[in-house]
Amino acid sequence: MVTEMKELFKKLKVKLNQKNIIILTAIIAVAAVAIGFFVFMTSDYHNAYSDAEGSTENLFYSSASDGKGLSFTGNDIINVQSFSSRMFVLTEKLLAAVDTDGEIKYSKVHNYLNPAIRVSDKYGIIFNRNSHEYMIFTKRGIIYEGKSVDENDIIAADINNKGDIVLSTKSDTSASRVYLISKDGDCRYIWACGEEYAITLDLDENSKKIAAGAIGAKDGEIMSKTYLLDIYSEKAQCEFTYEGDGITDIKFLGKDIVSVFSKERVLYDIKAAKGAPEKAEYISEAISVFTDESGNSAVISDCISGFDRTSLSVYDSKNRAKFTLNLDGKPEAVTMKGRTAFVCSGNTVYEVVPGKIKNTTELDFDAFGLTLCGRKLFAFSSGILREVK
Repeated sequence: MVTEMKELFKKLKVKLNQKNIIILTAIIAVAAVAIGFFVFMTSDYHNAYSDAEGSTENLFYSSASDGKGLSFTGNDIINVQSFSSRMFVLTEKLLAAVDTDGEIKYSKVHNYLNPAIRVSDKYGIIFNRNSHEYMIFTKRGIIYEGKSVDENDIIAADINNKGDIVLSTKSDTSASRVYLISKDGDCRYIWACGEEYAITLDLDENSKKIAAGAIGAKDGEIMSKTYLLDIYSEKAQCEFTYEGDGITDIKFLGKDIVSVFSKERVLYDIKAAKGAPEKAEYISEAISVFTDESGNSAVISDCISGFDRTSLSVYDSKNRAKFTLNLDGKPEAVTMKGRTAFVCSGNTVYEVVPGKIKNTTELDFDAFGLTLCGRKLFAFSSGILREVK
């Protein structure tokens, strides 16, 4: 991802000074957690694999030696997302649907060099960044394999509970374009994003509105824009510009849209889009941000620069800060369920309730990600997926 983001900065003529490098680093850290945005710098594991029935996929995973969870040897986990009581493990070589007992329900080998994943409550999409392929899946299997319109390279994607998708791609006539595509592959809407790259998207449940977050440049400095798009209009319904900050995620929350940046969280009312958005500034640049479907966000930030301390801050759906708690170490991921936040830092998982640490679990491996599936919490590293007990 570092290479890809620097290339976008270069095209946008963003100066790679210290200020912008700090913002770039924060964008990379948060976006990697949010959407599995990874660029692999070597080609050791980037050979193409054809999909086949039988045991081909079994070469890439096995039960862990202690019988708890799964082990992926020479097939690094990129991201894990969950819906419908299934975990969907995206690795360098395959997509695997795993139940809460650690059993593989199905798997699909892919040849994507730079895969990423997004899910809704019923559907998921994996797509190949810097290329044009994508697959739509459910808990039962792959239902569609397609290519982007005009086979342009995909930058970002999202999927809703209808199975419809929205893609942003690179474009010859503008920096990027946004497409609404049905789950059967029919293109229903196209919008040119002008001089910015749309790097994060959200599609509403009616497949009529799209929220897009884009990165651009002004006078050599990074800036971000957020757009509200209506498929019945050629022009954006509204747009906001944020100078000196990089957007990492955007999401519909009922009548509101929440935008997550490296330095702050912004909430605005769609019906009053011309009004001033509500802002909540973080203590410092975010390391990891998780926003649930109710609009609550858990934010991991550096507490004191140069020290091995970080802070966890929780914001509710109205952008009100609920609490801030200092934690030891350098947490890499956070997730939430109701009023409880879970944070992983190395081999330690913290269970945090408002204002205090309720429980601490030590793992026998260093984790960089967490996912909630049903009532169970799972941690994962590049080679292990295991329940946290």
